[in-house]
Amino acid sequence: MHKDDHWHLLDNDEKAKANRFHFNIHRHRFIAARGILRCLAGQLLGQPPNALQFSYTSYGKPILKEYPRLQFNLSHSHDRAIYAFTLDMAIGVDIEYQNSQCDVESIAKRFFTAREFNALQTLPGPEKIATFFKLWVRKEAVLKALGYGLSWPLTKVEFNVEKQPICLSESNRDIKSSEWSLIALDPVRDFAAALALQAHTGRGQIHQMMLDSWP
Repeated sequence: MHKDDHWHLLDNDEKAKANRFHFNIHRHRFIAARGILRCLAGQLLGQPPNALQFSYTSYGKPILKEYPRLQFNLSHSHDRAIYAFTLDMAIGVDIEYQNSQCDVESIAKRFFTAREFNALQTLPGPEKIATFFKLWVRKEAVLKALGYGLSWPLTKVEFNVEKQPICLSESNRDIKSSEWSLIALDPVRDFAAALALQAHTGRGQIHQMMLDSWP
């Protein structure tokens, strides 16, 4: 399949966003990610992919106003993308490439809470890197499920790193840990991913979660 075979599925706004990418590889990946999203959502809704009309929240999260029950989220990193769909429940997903050369201590000191940073400091090198990425994808998944994404600082969501599996801390002021399910995903080697699901209503169903890749 050609990298831009999904181009004809995109609307004018998506095409304009794609054309703003400086590097072709980033343009191709954006086109594929949005095209696949349209195909998956269209399949669930029984609608042609190119007929779906996306709107955006004030924080830039895509939504389908005509189908408010369908909640969805996607994330992509390098040559991987991950998708999640539910009915009636807020959902967020994140995937990150685990770069072993990443200066996790400097990034954690800047973007994590003091308690999270101190917990990471106690871990040996390889475990510290793995835990850093596990923590990052959990944080971003929750913020994306809330609809804020990285418009909110990562410190707004604190996790208990000492516990296994890593779980939401009871100290969070804006988030009740009892309302959330955090699912660690193990997509492929060298990637970390997590899904956050707000299930306090007791309703809804996960329809589909999919991992895809492209050149």
